Amino acid sequence: MDSPENTRKPTATGRAGDAAGDPFDPAGYIRAADGAPVLLWASGQDWTQRRLNRYARQRFLDAGAAEQWTWTEAVQQGSAARVGRQIEDAYQAGEPFCLLYTAELGGTRFVVADRGEPRRDSAGKLAGYAGSWAVVDEPDRPAADDDSAQSLVPLLGLRRDEASYGELITDLNGQVVAASQVMERLLGYTEQELAERTLIDLAHAQDRHSPPAPIGPLTSRACERRYLKKDGGVLWSRTSVETIQDAAGQLCGYRVEVHDVSAEKQTERDHLDSLQRLTIAQRAGGAGVFEWLILENRVYWSPELEELYGIEPGRFGGTFDDWAKRVLPEDSEKIRQNVAEWMQQRREDCAYEFRAILPDGSHRWMSGHARFFYREDGTPERMIGVNVRMDLLKSVQQALEESEERFRALADHMSQLAWMADSEGYIFWYNRRWYEYTGTTLEEMQGWGWKKVHHPDHVDRVAEKIQKCWDSGEVWEDTFPLRGRDGRYRWFLSRAMPMRDAQGEIVRWLGTNTDITDQRDAEEALREADSKKNEFLAMLAHELRNPLAPIRSGLDLLLLGVNTPEQSRALEIMRRQTSQLTRLIDDLLDVSRVMRGKITLQKAPVEVRQVITQAVEACRPFLDDRRHEFRLVEHPEPIWLDADAARLAQVLGNLLNNAAKYTEDCGRVTLTTSAAGDKAVIEVADTGIGIEPSLLPDVFELFTQSTRSLDRSQGGLGIGLTVVEQMIRLHDGSVTVASEGLGHGSTFTVTLPTIAAPTGVSAASWSPDASEVSRPRKILIVDDNQSAAYLLSRLLGKLGEFEIETAADGPEALAAAETFGPELVFLDIGLPRMDGYEVARRLRERGGERPAIVALSGYSREARDDPGRDGCFDRRLVKPADIGALERVLAEL
Repeated sequence: MDSPENTRKPTATGRAGDAAGDPFDPAGYIRAADGAPVLLWASGQDWTQRRLNRYARQRFLDAGAAEQWTWTEAVQQGSAARVGRQIEDAYQAGEPFCLLYTAELGGTRFVVADRGEPRRDSAGKLAGYAGSWAVVDEPDRPAADDDSAQSLVPLLGLRRDEASYGELITDLNGQVVAASQVMERLLGYTEQELAERTLIDLAHAQDRHSPPAPIGPLTSRACERRYLKKDGGVLWSRTSVETIQDAAGQLCGYRVEVHDVSAEKQTERDHLDSLQRLTIAQRAGGAGVFEWLILENRVYWSPELEELYGIEPGRFGGTFDDWAKRVLPEDSEKIRQNVAEWMQQRREDCAYEFRAILPDGSHRWMSGHARFFYREDGTPERMIGVNVRMDLLKSVQQALEESEERFRALADHMSQLAWMADSEGYIFWYNRRWYEYTGTTLEEMQGWGWKKVHHPDHVDRVAEKIQKCWDSGEVWEDTFPLRGRDGRYRWFLSRAMPMRDAQGEIVRWLGTNTDITDQRDAEEALREADSKKNEFLAMLAHELRNPLAPIRSGLDLLLLGVNTPEQSRALEIMRRQTSQLTRLIDDLLDVSRVMRGKITLQKAPVEVRQVITQAVEACRPFLDDRRHEFRLVEHPEPIWLDADAARLAQVLGNLLNNAAKYTEDCGRVTLTTSAAGDKAVIEVADTGIGIEPSLLPDVFELFTQSTRSLDRSQGGLGIGLTVVEQMIRLHDGSVTVASEGLGHGSTFTVTLPTIAAPTGVSAASWSPDASEVSRPRKILIVDDNQSAAYLLSRLLGKLGEFEIETAADGPEALAAAETFGPELVFLDIGLPRMDGYEVARRLRERGGERPAIVALSGYSREARDDPGRDGCFDRRLVKPADIGALERVLAEL
């Protein structure tokens, strides 16, 4: 085996071989180098396959390892592609190479310098490569090693954990080959991620220049450099670079030592920022700093303080007296005395105000804030402080004081009680009016002391509600009584609003209490007067109905026995006027009940045609009397409502009467029914006088009427449409009016919600067949108005063959019922001694066959609006009952 000394060195042309020019044989080359104590390798043209000499096999593999070895298995994964590409490029070009990379050999990681030289045959054709390894670093091995390591290139000592700085090993191009764990932590990358980057990749954009060129063997160059962390942050470092040489002493890479100085840099920046902010703050805030060396009587001013006093830089004398000369004498003398007292008391901090004298003779308000420093024996040594310009603050303060004074003067003379609270609701101020009314003092009322003048029945509720507003920042409003100095309570409307600063935070609350006792008393008096008015209207309607009943019955009786057309004509006119008077009384009573909220609907399924028929039947005489053409346009299909049929008939009757009343004779009135989705639509249109546009918005208001002539030929009280709107609203419907103006007629449209047709109910089922109902024979009339009872009995006698008796009060009626045994009772509600409800109840409770009972009431629909009593009667008639209503009752009962 040849010794290493016989191994030929590459020639300048890159050719290798013996003297006879033998071709290059990798196997023979390695056998010849087995005895050499260096790491040698050789390969043919397949760059991935290498042969190692014995020393290399023992060092990296094991004693029995094969001479032939696949090199790519050893290169670390993060470097394999890069290093393989570089070696392959060198093989293809036939050029030497020197690379630095991390390899794992025999289970141990090494940073190696890999150098290869091309070997050519006698014809100059590339035959293979021969090369050597030099171990640059062994990261996985402890720092102390056996003596055999000393025969290698000295280790650079790439530390893993114990170092306080980070380390990198790079090749000549700055490509990272290995990194310490400290470096991994500093930058946040893994070692594999670092191996994919160069120093230029890791450097801050402003520091991206190539690694420093070598100055000499193992010569270091130190500089400040910024590196980019994986998370985007910046690492400030003091970086030193050393060159790495292989076994032949040739440069093969760099060792980079990175010391983290980010904290130092941050401290430096913070210091600079602090100085800059201080300067800006002093200038912006009108402030300057001074230091007084008391024992030396030397005073140092900052440039900002000189500027504040209006003097040129460097012109300040530098003593306490020099400062005192620039201050009003009365102020400087006072401060001189205070300073002496403060130092004698060994006070640390102090504050004072004074007026500085500017070069132009003007004065400037300033404040001082300073701290004293003492020796151990208590001797004052120095005073450091700041002077702040406050003339603007003084102006603002003066303006605020004047504004506060104006506010308090205004608040003290206002008629309301006023107070202020802090952001937490603690009341700290009341106006003079509060003290005059309550007879208290601020000491009694501040904080939550106001509870003392609150009524005990209200104070807990008020406190709970106002606390919620304190917590939420919402405007507070409440009404409650407060006790005056005379012990009596008066009612107040109280409000409080939060006052906020520029950031929207509540700084205080301003509240007022407004005396509303007189207003409440007036409202109560109005409610009482309104109640009495409504009661009067109801009683008036009742009293007007009582005389109308016999008049109506008498007219109906006379009409049954009339002999001449003239008599018939006169009686019909009287009958129509009586009906008109009855309708006016109905409206009067209904509007009073609407205003009192006493209307209660008795809803049931009803078909629209039933309501239309009832309304038209009631209004037909009036329409005929005015010789109007009446048109009825009905929807072809039944429309069902959940409604009070009598109330709806009343509504439509009012609209038809209005149409007839406000249309000149021989006009036209049209009633149309239709369906629109789940709504029923009923329109009443006329060709009458129309409505002024200005009156349309108020047409449903109480007592609203269009312009009337002096003769008031249309009549009416102006309350019918109010009743219409209220009744429709109770049915969850709406009513509107349209008119193109005077002389163009009017159209009233009622819209009501519909329901599905009841099961097994036909549209015509509401009208009973009189021919199938047997008529009663015995009739009892109970009415304290003997005239009305007499005429009603005569009228009923004309309508059929009946036995009729009368009674004037409840007990008499009950006695007559026992002896007479009536089948039908006409019973007045407003009876003396015992009202009609009680009479009806007792008639229901008596044994034997129960009679049908028909209520006769001068209170219009009042009785039917009381569902609790409705079961007492089979039918209800309103005085005066017309002959048609009597005939229907006789037919149905």
